[in-house]
Amino acid sequence: MKLNHCIIVLGLLASLCACVPKPGIQRGKALYGSADELFLKAEQHFESQSYEDALVLYNDYLLYFSEKPMAPAALIKIGIINSILGNYNTARQAYQRLILEYPRSSLTQDALFEMLFTYYKESRFQEVINRAAEALENMDSPDNIFRTYALIGDAYMAMESPIDAIQYYLEAQRQSTTLDPEPLALKIKEAIAQLESDDVAILLDSAEERLPMDYLVFQLGLN
Repeated sequence: MKLNHCIIVLGLLASLCACVPKPGIQRGKALYGSADELFLKAEQHFESQSYEDALVLYNDYLLYFSEKPMAPAALIKIGIINSILGNYNTARQAYQRLILEYPRSSLTQDALFEMLFTYYKESRFQEVINRAAEALENMDSPDNIFRTYALIGDAYMAMESPIDAIQYYLEAQRQSTTLDPEPLALKIKEAIAQLESDDVAILLDSAEERLPMDYLVFQLGLN
């Protein structure tokens, strides 16, 4: 009987301990004040390009305030900073965590794009192309779809396949809404300048209204 009583008491104490916030967490929260104050400090460091300091604060935000609304934004910034610093695997881990832990966040689609961009920065161009289709299936944001198609085009250009690059630049143009399509028009012209005569002729026959036909004719003459 006494043994059972002791077990019950110990169980109650364990439950109470689990409910009490850990002292370290409490001290951390007190150190930074509110979640908003901490995130603002991190943003200020990010804007001033003090990336190492910003990274510490974004990580602390996740440690102390992971349930707060700006947690997905902290993760996307952690990913971006690590990408800037060349820590691509760590960046991808941050993006993957965002996608898994905050699937309803609007930033999950940004994370999908930024993950692809890390492969591009590593010159893993085929990896960008291979993973892009799945990323696009999980996007409905016109801006991110635009950026993803444009990135595929950039990957093909890096792989010296301008005819494929043009196809994806044109698809990006079809998706463009709020983003400026002018840089894409320049990329299309740069890709055309690298085409073989046969590929130029194929595009001239395509009747694709978004293509600069006068530029194609000019390029055919140069070839």
